[in-house]
Order: sequence, then C-alpha cells, then structure tokens
Amino acid sequence: MTIEEANISLKLECALRELGFMEIRERIIAHAGLYFIFPVGFLYEARICDDLLGFQIQKSEEWEYDKTTGLCLGKPISQSAKSALDLALSMS
Repeated sequence: MTIEEANISLKLECALRELGFMEIRERIIAHAGLYFIFPVGFLYEARICDDLLGFQIQKSEEWEYDKTTGLCLGKPISQSAKSALDLALSMS
C-alpha cells in the first residue's frame, strides 16, 4: 500500500465514522477523540507514491517528531486505518 492509498483509506474510515480530518501537504491527519492518526512511510521525507509503514496514533501535546526517521518515537503504529481508529477511540 502506498501513502496515497493510505490517505484515501483514512478519509473513507473518517467518513464512515463521521470523524474530522484535515489535509496538510498531501497527507491526511484524522482526529479521533483525544488522538490524531496519520500515515507514515519508511523514509523521513516520504512522498505519496512511497510505501506505507503504518498509521501512527498520538496525542497532540505529545508531539515528538524524530528528524531521522520521520516517526514519533514510542507511539503505537497500526497496520490499517480501521484498527488505528478503533484503538484511538477506545483509548479516548
């Protein structure tokens, strides 16, 4: 799955659950309760045609972005948009 396909999947899951999302620089960030969900790639500057690593879940006040990997270290990564939203909503 590419990051572009992950963006579409996350938009569809948000629409089904009536959750909000925003698009920033060709990336979708979903708002699920207290948490934000966004797709991450294997590279720091991953383009939308690159492969997807997963959907990262984190609170807004715990933003710890690592400049070498592009991930927020120590935060859960889910393999699908559905499971990421389920996890975020259950933790809220």
